[in-house]
Amino acid sequence: MPVIAAGIVTKLGRILVARCFMDVTRIRIEGLLSAFPKLLGSGTGKQTTFIDSGSVRYLYQPVEGMYLVTVTTKASNIMEDLATLRLLGRVIPEYCQSAITEESILDKAFEIMFAMDEVVTNGAREAATMEQVVTALEMRSEAEERARREEDEKKKDAQKVAKQKAKELKKKRQEMEFEGGGMGGGGGYGGPVPHDDGPSASHRFSEVATAEPEPVKPARKIGGGMSLSNKRKQDQAARVLAETGGSMPAKPAAPDAAAAAAAAAEEEELQANSHQVVLRVTEAISVALNREGGVNGVDIKGEMSVTIADPAAALVRIQMGALNNPDFTFKTHPNINKALFTGDNILAMKDSRPYPTNQSPSILKWRAQSLAKPPLSITCWPSDNGATIEFELENPQLTLEHVVLSLPLAGA
Repeated sequence: MPVIAAGIVTKLGRILVARCFMDVTRIRIEGLLSAFPKLLGSGTGKQTTFIDSGSVRYLYQPVEGMYLVTVTTKASNIMEDLATLRLLGRVIPEYCQSAITEESILDKAFEIMFAMDEVVTNGAREAATMEQVVTALEMRSEAEERARREEDEKKKDAQKVAKQKAKELKKKRQEMEFEGGGMGGGGGYGGPVPHDDGPSASHRFSEVATAEPEPVKPARKIGGGMSLSNKRKQDQAARVLAETGGSMPAKPAAPDAAAAAAAAAEEEELQANSHQVVLRVTEAISVALNREGGVNGVDIKGEMSVTIADPAAALVRIQMGALNNPDFTFKTHPNINKALFTGDNILAMKDSRPYPTNQSPSILKWRAQSLAKPPLSITCWPSDNGATIEFELENPQLTLEHVVLSLPLAGA
């Protein structure tokens, strides 16, 4: 009655799928199934579906050039074993629906073995039909589903904790940069980062301001204007003018010298005044134009910093004008009272704390990106005898100062 094992073997004795239902070693099962094709070859011409060999009996069924084999004891009921074999024979086409080949059987090996477990349990055939076997294999485990849900919840919680830690580290880094006297690496201009106004969210500036600060060196002011020259463009211009026969004009005086002198004079004037509170506003405008004068993109970046020379003025509040331009995005430093800035356009420290003295921290940044028409248009008119550069102020209501045009000329 007991079914020892079941498997699918090729005519050459290769075992594709095998399942043992009794306490028998793997080597013993492999030996029994591998020897089956040899026993079948010795009994060619017999119209039987079973072979007795030694202490076991083989019941088999041909399957597309292969054999489905069950191994039982000789004392087993052969009629029940044949019914078991027929039910196992229906398992293979159920899961190998496209074509029954060695590749498809190997691909569906686990499904076939699980179905064999539903048909035979501990060597005895279960009173089950093929429909019941399929239904049993399709059933979902509530415990498995619950374990998966718990695992998903743990992953989500871990992601939330990681995001919160990242925000805290970013905020601490910004506070350290602010207390150190500058923006450091700085953040981007994405959406505003939520802040905590509580006293535990940031350090006091007085702890940093106790040390004697080093004198701030005047930064070299970059001359405003447009720079159109680089080495590669100079080489290209030289080749073009050489081909057309044009002559190269003399090298013009470098405009950076005048800009540097103006910057130095401005710094000396600022130091001579020695104000208690100094606000420094820096704004950079980057415009990408095409050859026809059209605008490919305009990027405006600005920054405001404050320098407190007198500790008595460290509690100063800075009243800003109307900031209602929708094209601009403003972002305050984490130590600035954001609610006060949003409601009244006032820049002040959180919790009525003073600004750090003798430092120049950045307190406000802004940015705007648009395709608006630039105030200055530049047009080049080349000819055989030379080239004409035309620049025109498009908006008469504006006044441009310190505009420098740099032209790529050979030898410059």
